[in-house]
Amino acid sequence: MTRPHPHRPDVEDAARWYDDAVEMVGLDRDRAARDERLDPGRVGTALDDVWEALAWGWVTQRPPAELEALVVHAVEVLRAGLDTSPGRPIGALDVERLVTTALLAGDVEAAGRAAARDVPPPVEPVEWRAAALTAMVRRDDAAAGAAVERLRAVVADPTTAPLVANWLVHLDEVADAVLRRDQAAFDDALAARARVVARVHRTARMRRRWTGLLDRYAIALARVAEQRGLVVPPDVPVVPAELLAVVGAAAARVTAPPSRARGRRWPWWGHRTRAAGGRAV
Repeated sequence: MTRPHPHRPDVEDAARWYDDAVEMVGLDRDRAARDERLDPGRVGTALDDVWEALAWGWVTQRPPAELEALVVHAVEVLRAGLDTSPGRPIGALDVERLVTTALLAGDVEAAGRAAARDVPPPVEPVEWRAAALTAMVRRDDAAAGAAVERLRAVVADPTTAPLVANWLVHLDEVADAVLRRDQAAFDDALAARARVVARVHRTARMRRRWTGLLDRYAIALARVAEQRGLVVPPDVPVVPAELLAVVGAAAARVTAPPSRARGRRWPWWGHRTRAAGGRAV
């Protein structure tokens, strides 16, 4: 039994992809338990694996406790990443991975700590997405508004690669609605964003990617919207309000320090080989 999505994702192997993604989460955790220093790239990969497992678990209707456990693990990893020296310069997309995951889990403190990290000014188009989100988390609405305008210009620029534009389109409208606390505009922008995500994922190859099931970046903006008094509409498949309610208290479930938490094992891990599923862009 799977949840419906407009682009009709290829779910024939979804249960196996979920198990494979969970196995990768377990391997990430084992590596983290052995390492004293968590490289930003390793932290980012671990968080990507959690998002993938969460997406396949959501579409295959895994028990809520399993989904929340995944997000609890993500909180442990991102807090550990924040508490250790990065070992190399950290970039905007490194920070974005931390912030989006912290917001998903309802960890406002971790999101704020991550968003406050110094990163170079945006250069790549997708970095304006990160700049807008992190500025909103810092409550620097002037900087957020300026980043939203740059993001809008990137999408409208005819020289922007179509694939890049598709990953960014309508996020400026979502962010702008949140900044203005405009519920109607927020609802419309989320719906428009969901339609684009569905359209992008209608090819045979893209129907096998988890990114058509959960929109990581719209979800993060939706969390900021909730903090500012807006309500996430119940009918956006890639920003499922029901899932957000399930995992929203995950941060509060983390009771052990990061080093101890990383050494804990989950009784429901499998031992399978990873299959196709895709990474976030």
